[in-house]
Amino acid sequence: MRFGSYKPSESSATVFLGFLPLWSRIGGPDAVVGVAVSGSKAYLACEQGGPKIVDLSDPSQLTLVGHSPAGHSQAAAVAGNTAYIADHFGVRLVDVSNASAPFELGFCQTRGEAYGLAGAGNLVFLADGSRGIAIVDVADPA
Repeated sequence: MRFGSYKPSESSATVFLGFLPLWSRIGGPDAVVGVAVSGSKAYLACEQGGPKIVDLSDPSQLTLVGHSPAGHSQAAAVAGNTAYIADHFGVRLVDVSNASAPFELGFCQTRGEAYGLAGAGNLVFLADGSRGIAIVDVADPA
């Protein structure tokens, strides 16, 4: 799977600007299944290779700058220096203040399989598969 960037042109047509092929830990292509953008960084949820961070400063030269050791991920959100990653087991909080060396701050297991998430204040709301919605307080990630 490739991660690409697009920018609308003045003629109302869209223009493809670039892409970045991503690979899983097992050597094959990795599927990007979720993305969150903050500033010049994209935080990607990838099926096999786990969360990845891409520098968007030059859309024609996208650069992979970091990845989290967490495994399979389904969705990503970011607030400040914290990325929230939904995976098969719950939500992982990852410190991304140093994009080249993200590290896990905390984890909360949910009852289902987290497929998507959104944050509001100190709460993260997860689409928790057949278990419905889960709400996690992330005020103290440790």
